[in-house]
Amino acid sequence: MKLMLIPVAFLGSVCGTTEAATYIPTRLDDPAGNACPPQDCSLRGAVLAANASLGSDRIELGAGTYALTDGELPIMEALEIVGLAAGVSHIDAGGLSIIAHAFEDVPLTMRKLSLEGPPLGRAPSMPHAPVGAARIAIKADGGATLTLSAMRVVAEAGSVEIVNNTASDLIVADSLLWRVLASQPAGSITLTDSDLGFGIFGNVNPGGSEVDINILRSMIAGDDITSSGLMIETRGSVHMAYSDMVNTTNGLLFQGDSPSEVVISHLGYRSNWSPVVANVPLEITISDSDFSNNVAVFESPGAIIAGPQGHWQISDSAFINNLGNDDLGGAILVDVYGPTEVIIENSTFSGNSFTDAAASTGARGAAIGVQGGAQIPKLTLRHVTMVAPTTLPAGVEGTLLAIRGTDNQSHVTVHSSILRGGCSFLPLSSGFDAAKGNIESSGNTCLLNAATNIVSATLGALALGSLDTHGGWTRNYLPGGHSIAIDAAPSAFCPPADQRHYVRPSIAACDVGAIEVGALGDAVFIDEFE
Repeated sequence: MKLMLIPVAFLGSVCGTTEAATYIPTRLDDPAGNACPPQDCSLRGAVLAANASLGSDRIELGAGTYALTDGELPIMEALEIVGLAAGVSHIDAGGLSIIAHAFEDVPLTMRKLSLEGPPLGRAPSMPHAPVGAARIAIKADGGATLTLSAMRVVAEAGSVEIVNNTASDLIVADSLLWRVLASQPAGSITLTDSDLGFGIFGNVNPGGSEVDINILRSMIAGDDITSSGLMIETRGSVHMAYSDMVNTTNGLLFQGDSPSEVVISHLGYRSNWSPVVANVPLEITISDSDFSNNVAVFESPGAIIAGPQGHWQISDSAFINNLGNDDLGGAILVDVYGPTEVIIENSTFSGNSFTDAAASTGARGAAIGVQGGAQIPKLTLRHVTMVAPTTLPAGVEGTLLAIRGTDNQSHVTVHSSILRGGCSFLPLSSGFDAAKGNIESSGNTCLLNAATNIVSATLGALALGSLDTHGGWTRNYLPGGHSIAIDAAPSAFCPPADQRHYVRPSIAACDVGAIEVGALGDAVFIDEFE
């Protein structure tokens, strides 16, 4: 039986009942032994009262800061804690290492709250956090579901650390979190419509993690944050869509374990200090994504390091004005460590280069570099448009592509692509392993066979036009109506659509490069995961 008390809008509960109850704390402190009597209820007292009820209960917090001084909040039954709004309703963790503990199979939802804590210095789990940042941890046992909605944990307050001993689910929606450390061996992590400074997902030792990770319509941004970005360590699946990574120091890093699959679409990867890095074998698909203005601070390319034994499928994407800071690959490096394969289709490269320091050492391949070796990395380009910068720092060789190694140490295939710039081969001199239907302007540094390619084309004949979206999701070059790229590609290599998802001819020859001139749109962008 539930008791309704008026006018304080407090719904009490009797131990053992199964009906939902709503509790409204009336005090902001944390007295020991408080059992949530009417008009004298603390947050802890409300939690203890909810634990005595078998139903799915709710605690409503008003304006002010609710201080915790008597240990973590034990969540033993399904519970929702909701405030008026983040920035209005606050929970102060004090010196607690764990603010709340959801027990096995218990769902905990926290909404419209700000979590705060006093400075704790650098915690061992946060070696790169600013001095004075707090560590706010929430523990979830096996089968528990933790949902954070419309929450705010800003830089001054530190991190939310999700400590999971067994499989559980973390759902973050419409929230602003400075740092999330979600360590769980299985279950799922879902980040939707949220802003994050730094995240470590998976990363359970020993034994590793099999957590599935989903990121949708979210921003990982590093403004004014010492260490920022996203580190993923899981054997589960990773899906990321309609999201942005901007100004991060560490970029997107895969390490420790190989995910079962990685699917990235509609990602804006811009102005980061580090590229997307795979230190483990990946089966990865990237589509409709924009990699632009990334400037490597460390020795790396600006956008992507395709690492050991991986298979990368990249399509309908743009790589614009990225700067590498090593001697090979301004935007992308296809690395020698393992038989890595990279396939790029219907994509545009423009303005990629190197830092002055890297260029001065003879950096090669301003857009893409391939490091040959015994593992024989593979690169395939199909219907790609590549445009070198108007000016490059002194010392750069291969204003578009560079392949390092002997003839049998890599396998590079280029078909139906526009190469407005140059190539570098060191020490091999035989060029690509296969190349048909390409156009190089305005020379033949890529050693193309003139019988099956167009070489030494003038800029006027190529007529690429300006860099813009031209109706698509990512930027591209739309050739003029008189361009020699029109209908010059062999039909055998024509994909169903161009970079914009505009339909290409299914039988006749199509246009060279990423864009089909005169094509009609046939794309439907769906704002959700498939």
